[in-house]
Amino acid sequence: DDQSGVIDMKGNVVVPCQYDWIEGFTSNLSRVRKDGLMGIISIFGDVVLPVEHDHVGTFNDSLALVIDKGKCGYVDMTGQWAIPQRFSANALTVNMGDFHNGVARALTNGKLGLIDTHGERVFPPQYVDIGQMEQDIVPVKKKAKWGYATRAFTTVVDAKYDQAWEFHEGYGRVQVGGKFGLVDSTGKEVIAPQYTALSDVDHGLLFATSATGSGVLRPDGKVVLPLLYTKVTREDYDVLKVVHGDRFGYARISNGDFFWKEQSFDQSTPQ
Repeated sequence: DDQSGVIDMKGNVVVPCQYDWIEGFTSNLSRVRKDGLMGIISIFGDVVLPVEHDHVGTFNDSLALVIDKGKCGYVDMTGQWAIPQRFSANALTVNMGDFHNGVARALTNGKLGLIDTHGERVFPPQYVDIGQMEQDIVPVKKKAKWGYATRAFTTVVDAKYDQAWEFHEGYGRVQVGGKFGLVDSTGKEVIAPQYTALSDVDHGLLFATSATGSGVLRPDGKVVLPLLYTKVTREDYDVLKVVHGDRFGYARISNGDFFWKEQSFDQSTPQ
């Protein structure tokens, strides 16, 4: 009858086949679903959170999101309410309401703010949208534009971008008018929006694309590999694979020099 249960390593039934879905155990707990409702059980089959909720999230910062009839709160790993269901929930809450780095998005009267793991306000509910907190800085959207604020609720970057992403290695990627750039934690625009595509900073590198092609930059704007190629990917700590039209080669990240090129690489045309 397609019901799920749990057996131990010896084949003994620990949880009878009574659930429609059992996620699998992490920290001796698992989410389960039965008849469209969710709950949490222990590795011994004990019900930690009754299977009567519209949605139960995974544990993050030792708290799990629980949604019922348009309201949400959080339970701890014993199934007790750490934060009562006093906040609103919409269609985005299921995927974006979990705790991350000690804060969670909280919806009140149609506006978003941030709360801490005690349910206390970190940001008041005044934003249209909020990204994830990284390095104590979070993207925030006011009206139609994005900026950045700190955990201390200090504005770092005014809301002037069409999109702003989470910080990586001390930098945040921004976009305005279809062009991408980079800001630092002081709000300085270290790379003005000018690229048609730009990656997040990864191990000190940015992969960028412009009208001339793709290449690699440092966060300070220094060119590692000119933007002249079809595609560039990182192969190893100090190795880039560079595709140029229908040819490819390998270059060193440390100096941008090629150490091997396929025949006719330099005569190929970017595609």
